[in-house]
Amino acid sequence: MLIIIRNILNIIFSALKLIIFLKKSMIMPNTPPLVRTVVCLDATVPMLRIGQQEADKEHLSNMVFVKGYAEELPFLDNSFDIVFSRLAFHHFTDVTAVFSEMVRVLKPGGKLVMIDMEAADEVLRKTEDEIETQRDPSHVKNLSKTEMLSLFETHGLAIEKCETTEIPQRLENWLALTRTPDLIREKIRQRMRADVTGNDKMAQRSGRRHKSRQRLPKVCFPCIAQ
Repeated sequence: MLIIIRNILNIIFSALKLIIFLKKSMIMPNTPPLVRTVVCLDATVPMLRIGQQEADKEHLSNMVFVKGYAEELPFLDNSFDIVFSRLAFHHFTDVTAVFSEMVRVLKPGGKLVMIDMEAADEVLRKTEDEIETQRDPSHVKNLSKTEMLSLFETHGLAIEKCETTEIPQRLENWLALTRTPDLIREKIRQRMRADVTGNDKMAQRSGRRHKSRQRLPKVCFPCIAQ
């Protein structure tokens, strides 16, 4: 019987996705999970409540849900084998503070995993963040690949794996994810139509088109500390 004992901290904005991941980490329904304890941290009680409900449905008893802020993690140094953040960093105003906290609670030799959207090139970056903020007011900004890599390098983490996966996204599904109000949805649609037809003045000034706004690339940076 294979049992890998690990303590995992997950800084969440999508509790349901974490539940799916943990369900897949079960070797078989009647055997122990691959992880001993998973601590899920979020600043909002509703998100934590959803996570707890989903964990109960899947009979996952090794999950603990904690309210807290990523900038000040309520855990001792060297507490976790894996520290995991999925699609959260674009919500943070001080990404360095959050990353430093993740490193602080990571055990020596542990793994730090970061998954988030990668910023567009500089010509379109401001426009991309404007549209994202319209869609989701909690959005701050997408980091570039260089900025993400710099976080790992600055904190002395050796990058084990780095890859970019472009995921096609339908506009209406993308807007529905954040329950964007109808008025804002229509403004975004109009901006998209202008881009497709070549009538977007901002794109014309820059000499670029940004039809890729309907595609949300995600970047995964699993790393292991030196």
